[in-house]
Amino acid sequence: MKKTMLFLMMVFLLTGSYAFANDVSIDSDGNVTTGISNTDANLEVTGASGEDGIVGSTSGTGAAGVYGENTTSGNYGLLGDDNYGVYGNSSGWAGYFQGNARITGNLTLDGLLLGYTETDPQVGTLTSGKWCTSNGTSVNCTSDIPVISETDPVF
Repeated sequence: MKKTMLFLMMVFLLTGSYAFANDVSIDSDGNVTTGISNTDANLEVTGASGEDGIVGSTSGTGAAGVYGENTTSGNYGLLGDDNYGVYGNSSGWAGYFQGNARITGNLTLDGLLLGYTETDPQVGTLTSGKWCTSNGTSVNCTSDIPVISETDPVF
């Protein structure tokens, strides 16, 4: 009985070590792979269909569940925390989106808005007591308030 149990345990261990041998591996360059070969990164995780590839969570001020940073222009970093779902910090583009982006809350802009042609929101309004007009290339808020009179008023 003891020999049978020992034999079964040995078969289980050998089978298990063979079956799970490729779940996590570290090559001589320090690249870590999880269940895949021919990795393109130092750490590459491929989740099964419907599963997340990497999940990171933490608690504490200033800590991030998943953090990535690249200081070379043209490369990307990623940080998510309580205050920012996605936060990018880079010497180049902190974020790059190819496709649609949706904002359901407020959009705060602390810099310049480049690559966008704004229609003239001031045209037809008063600014500092002057009427704003446009010549097609710029908004000028220098005109006196227009006086509109009706020749045949109806009372």
